[in-house]
Amino acid sequence: MGVRVGAARVAPLALLTLLLVLGAAGASSAASRHRRYLHFPFGSTLRVAVSTKWATVFDTKSTPPIWTQGINWGITYDLPNGTQIYGPSGLGPAGAAGRRGRRDLYRRVQTAIDSTGFLGESCLLRAICEAPQALPVGSNVFAELLRVVLWDEDVGEPGTPPYALAHRSGRDRHDCADIYRDCPVSVLGLLLSLRPANKQ
Repeated sequence: MGVRVGAARVAPLALLTLLLVLGAAGASSAASRHRRYLHFPFGSTLRVAVSTKWATVFDTKSTPPIWTQGINWGITYDLPNGTQIYGPSGLGPAGAAGRRGRRDLYRRVQTAIDSTGFLGESCLLRAICEAPQALPVGSNVFAELLRVVLWDEDVGEPGTPPYALAHRSGRDRHDCADIYRDCPVSVLGLLLSLRPANKQ
């Protein structure tokens, strides 16, 4: 009787082990998955808003200050939708429109950085240079969105030489802080260090 109870307990365990071994053997011979890409529906936009506020004290004798001061900054970028155009790469009105949209975004970012007192062009080029090194594929959604914005696919295209050069320098693992010395801060590093405020 004791042998039957033991066999009843061992049989499901042996069956489970057999299934796991067969499953592992089948998994090693299965075809690999195709690489996935992040595509957005046509007309999608990325909107980023940064808001900061701090207490303004007029009278230090009063208990908590009731006035606050804040700065808000926002930007919108049209996300790529994965549409493929067959023919010479980057030529024609569709390729020019994509480069024009990216240049327009870069110009807006430069203006926003200029308003903080830093050199906008140098800081943007440094961020583009740092993107291939600091933004690994698939790390998180925020990093993926930054990769979409900062990853210059038009490397070598005639319309974007400074951006293409910055991207190529980062891809080749050059020291971006040394190349773009006019920008003392890493804008990309600041963006990646942002964390939501703890609600108490």
